[in-house]
Amino acid sequence: MMYGYGWWAPVGLVFMIGFVALAVWLIAAAARLEPAGASGTKGLAELADRFARGEIDSEEYRNRRSIIEGSI
Repeated sequence: MMYGYGWWAPVGLVFMIGFVALAVWLIAAAARLEPAGASGTKGLAELADRFARGEIDSEEYRNRRSIIEGSI
């Protein structure tokens, strides 16, 4: 017996499960976001590594660093 709710009880249950799943997905998506400036920090570290390995020269390093720091 559905105690007078008829077919609305299963529909409500499906919507509630969907709502909870959406909330969990939104929280997980928010947890994956990087804080502001984090990508610039990673970029500077990668740029410094490339300079240290000799892949780029000092002029290219300075140019790219100024671009990255301007976007932070």
